[in-house]
Parts: sequence; C-alpha cells; structure tokens
Amino acid sequence: MSEIFKTRVVESPQEPEMAPQGPKPIPSDAIPPGAEKASDPSTPEEKKLDIWEGLNRTKYVNEFFNIKEYAEEFGLKMQTAAIDKYVRSELEKRSWEKNTDNWEKVLGEIEEEIGSGRMELFSRISKITGYVRAINRLYKAKELKEKYLNSTIE
Repeated sequence: MSEIFKTRVVESPQEPEMAPQGPKPIPSDAIPPGAEKASDPSTPEEKKLDIWEGLNRTKYVNEFFNIKEYAEEFGLKMQTAAIDKYVRSELEKRSWEKNTDNWEKVLGEIEEEIGSGRMELFSRISKITGYVRAINRLYKAKELKEKYLNSTIE
C-alpha cells in the first residue's frame, strides 16, 4: 500500500527575507518649530480665491486672520463667513478679480475705515462683523427706498 500521509519537505529560501523599510528621513525635512517650509511663490492662477481655497483646504479668511485652529467653532465660523461673503460681494460689485490680493485690499479698506487694525484678534473680527451687518442693513434700506420711489412714480 502507498502512504496516506506525506511528509512535509521544507525548502530553505535562497535569499534571506527582509522587511520593507520606509524612506529614510532627509535632514532638510526637519523643520524647527514655528518655521515654514520654503515653497515656490504663488502664481497668479494660484492666487485666485477659489483655486487658493482648493489647494489649502480652508477659507482665505481663516488664513488672513490666522485662525485655522479655531475656524470650526460655531460662533467664529458664522462671523468669518459673514466677513468673507461681504468681501466677495464687494469684489463682485467693483468688478475686481477675485484673488487674494484684492480680497486683502477690500478688508484693509474696511479696517482702515473702522479702525480695527490694532485690536485683539477676536475683538477685531467681532467689530468687522458688526460693520458688515450694519452695511448690509444700509444696502437693504437703500434698495427698499429705491423700490418704493420707483413704485410711486409709475
């Protein structure tokens, strides 16, 4: 009779197996705390607001005020959204290109007008938000006035 069970034969590997190793860290990858990696200057295409926000995965208003860590808190998110919406509407109203430089110019004009440039960060954001709300109410009142005047003339 033939054997029912076969004996196992282990072949010795010809090459020793080595565990895969990750890439070795390059000394230039170590960045001291507080420093940023040098990068290529932004192209005009990358300075457009929509493209910039897509590349950096954050709203430009968060970068401008340097509040990326707090950006998702509800109260702050509402304020920054109001500021961003107003600045974008001003860019459109003035027919300016929607890029980071023009965005900063519009917000700079607002801060110069209300004098919030030297304030503490969160007080500054609150003051700008209050200004934006007041201006929006003013625009709505002017629009209603025009509607009323136009309706009485006809």
